[in-house]
Amino acid sequence: MATIHLMVGFMGFGKTTLAKQLAEKIPAVRLTHDEFMVKLYRRNMPYDEFHPNYDKVDKVLWNLAEKIIKTGTDVIMDYGFWSHSDRENAYQKAKKITDNVLFHYVYCDMFLAKERILARSAQNSDELYIREDEFDTLAQKYEPWNYHDDYPVIVHNLPISHYIGNQVLVKIDRQLGSKHPKYGFEYPLNYGYVPFTKSGDCEEIDAYVLMENKPLEKYVGRCIGIVHRTDDNDDKLIVVPEAYDLADELIEEDIAFQEKWFKHILIRDSKTTKTHFGIYGSIIKNGKILLIKKARGPYTGLYDLPGGSPEKGESYLETLRREIVEETGCEVIKAENERFKSIIFSDFTVESGEKGVLQHNAVLYDVEIKGTPKISGDGLDSNGAVWVDIKDLTAENATPYALMAADKL
Repeated sequence: MATIHLMVGFMGFGKTTLAKQLAEKIPAVRLTHDEFMVKLYRRNMPYDEFHPNYDKVDKVLWNLAEKIIKTGTDVIMDYGFWSHSDRENAYQKAKKITDNVLFHYVYCDMFLAKERILARSAQNSDELYIREDEFDTLAQKYEPWNYHDDYPVIVHNLPISHYIGNQVLVKIDRQLGSKHPKYGFEYPLNYGYVPFTKSGDCEEIDAYVLMENKPLEKYVGRCIGIVHRTDDNDDKLIVVPEAYDLADELIEEDIAFQEKWFKHILIRDSKTTKTHFGIYGSIIKNGKILLIKKARGPYTGLYDLPGGSPEKGESYLETLRREIVEETGCEVIKAENERFKSIIFSDFTVESGEKGVLQHNAVLYDVEIKGTPKISGDGLDSNGAVWVDIKDLTAENATPYALMAADKL
């Protein structure tokens, strides 16, 4: 039987971009309120008119969804479902139509979402117009996905550091006192995973549950840190009872039974010393990718994607075009497939000279350009642009985002 896909996220989070990609990939029919509202009514309508019109459109779209599902075609409900009650109601509606219901939770920083929406409202006549005060008011009503939303879900774009300080649901598959099925060691604590998540190894995110002295089947607690393995793509959450905390040394003692075999660092709020955000372009042609040679920062000397941080008032695409011109001398003629990525750079030196952690958040686009790339640097970040054979890229000569763009990470 066909599936109903329910998109979850606030305005500006990138739900519609992802929904369009899914509609082509699955394939599926995408139904969204905003597009119907603009076509049937108008882009900028009084607040008291919005909800009655919205309710009318809602009934039409759910009726359409039922008819489409009966043909054997998947449906994507590109709504938002901002609250837990909205998600519960949508889940019950969808289950009356088909047994196959899947949520897609899209994460985005709220500040970045606001920038997107204000830029979109100023420039794009095909989108609903949202004023800044309206955005701020509506943002107070948004309830991010949490462990109460115990539905089948795929989580998109959520940096693992987002879990620190938040409650999580852990399903225990290695109980306290049980033995590892392959290596035979005994678990001195409860060890499990966070359902419906994805770690760097493409499995669900694992979690150590500390400060509980009996075998458990599932557990709701607060994440107080992350074990970031520097020699393995499989980070772990540290989960304890709500309102409790542990010193780094005690955590290390509890998890040593397994983590002693891996190089790792323990990330706590105080240790995430810096964050960086940028917009980057993946430019691939004939088996080669256009990269710059980094002139400064933690990636000095490595191949990297052209791009950089937005200047005040710039949209993502404006930043992308400006940065690519500055670093490659080429003009962007097409940019598509927007996606959010996040990595942790674990050998970062802060201004004081101490070792810290850099969380590098990015938006990536697939880009087509025109012009001949310049081989000279821009005097800032780049020592020049160069076409590099994708087969020659390695973790030793390229940044993680360059490897991601080349599908090598």
